[in-house]
Amino acid sequence: MQLCNLAKEKGISHHSVIELSQELDNYIVQYFQQYGGRNSKAGEQSLSRSSSLPD
Repeated sequence: MQLCNLAKEKGISHHSVIELSQELDNYIVQYFQQYGGRNSKAGEQSLSRSSSLPD
């Protein structure tokens, strides 16, 4: 939510938006490295739900 709000405020290509996006990417990678193999169905469901979120 923080990333979306920042992107709306500053624009999607602003350096602070890109930095926050990269930080989020790192957290996502860490999560899937730790939990991805254990409960892949839940991960797939949450990813498919996120693709249907409004802009």
